[in-house]
Amino acid sequence: MAQDTGTKKGIETWLQVGILLIGVVTVLATVYFSVRSERTKEITVKYLAKRPLLTLERGRPSAALEVRLGGSRIEAPWLLSGRLENSGNQPIEERDIEVSTKLSFSKGKVVRADIIQKNPQATFGQATAVGNLVTIEHKLLNPGDWINFDVLFDGEPDIPLAFARISGISQVKQLVISSEPARTYTAIVQLPTPVVYLLLIVGSLIGIGSTVGGFGVLGSTTLSAFKQTSVESEERKFKGLDPPTVLRQLTAQTRDARVVFAALGEPVKLEWLDDPQAFSGVINARVAMPILQSLNLNAENATALLVQELKDNLKERLATQVYLSLPSGIDRAVREEMKKIDAQSMSAAELFARARELSTKTAGTKPRFDTDNLVGGVVLLAIGLTLVILLGGTWRTLLGV
Repeated sequence: MAQDTGTKKGIETWLQVGILLIGVVTVLATVYFSVRSERTKEITVKYLAKRPLLTLERGRPSAALEVRLGGSRIEAPWLLSGRLENSGNQPIEERDIEVSTKLSFSKGKVVRADIIQKNPQATFGQATAVGNLVTIEHKLLNPGDWINFDVLFDGEPDIPLAFARISGISQVKQLVISSEPARTYTAIVQLPTPVVYLLLIVGSLIGIGSTVGGFGVLGSTTLSAFKQTSVESEERKFKGLDPPTVLRQLTAQTRDARVVFAALGEPVKLEWLDDPQAFSGVINARVAMPILQSLNLNAENATALLVQELKDNLKERLATQVYLSLPSGIDRAVREEMKKIDAQSMSAAELFARARELSTKTAGTKPRFDTDNLVGGVVLLAIGLTLVILLGGTWRTLLGV
């Protein structure tokens, strides 16, 4: 008992330590990701859909219509408009820039690149083109500042590859703005960034814990179901087969036997059933003679009647206890085997021995699963996997993985 109490206290202590550690990790992670999200340096290049500047009906000659730039004819003029924007929440200073943002095109021929608009207007911006490489130069860009540019092509262009070397920025983000109207989503509750990260972290911990717990419950339930009774404790094997316990439950069947049995004043003992002479002496000493005479019985007849009925009742109760002690698959067959025994040809001690022998049978048994545990494990696993999948995608989006 003392050892069990010590084990329980040890488990409670570890649970408290685990909960404390989870709380500390949650707070630290929330602070870290909140600070990280509040200090983001990012540059984004957005492109409008490319479009031809000259559109002719099919089959119409184009010799009379042409586009020239600096004396050179442009056979198939195309225009790509874009915007370079500081999409982070930290300023990009001139000293941060080692290599300005460059756009490399693999299709079409770059004819010219120009800056067409800036916000704020005093922002420095310059576009140059060398071959099919366009460079967008700038100096200070505060959060939200942007520079619009146009690139003229001879031939249909593709979306370029953008690159730069700027302190604190690993790569230039690129977006293609669709001409279709953008979908808008209304937030029911606008939460502060730290709260969002706190909910994400707690939800992720719950998801991971539910997944691990679900697998653990299912595994434990499966292992328990396949445990054979030969591996289980002796107490479970012989549960309900303790002689004093069973003998206290015995009852006589006929009216005469019940009257004599009640007059004994105490439960029957094992030695009484196995020694009729001793049992007859007990009846003679404890049951009043007028009672026996009213039943037209003497001590010997009363003993024979009680032994017969009590041993039959003992056999039935032992069969029931054996049935309850065995797993499904063999329990019914063993119970029927116990009921077929001729109780009058065996002593009460032999009936108990036979019951113990039958209760150890395990061959051909089927596993008995705990349905509640199985359902609980499946529900935990489903909740955990759902949270992991949903929040995993959210984490990837937030962290840019």
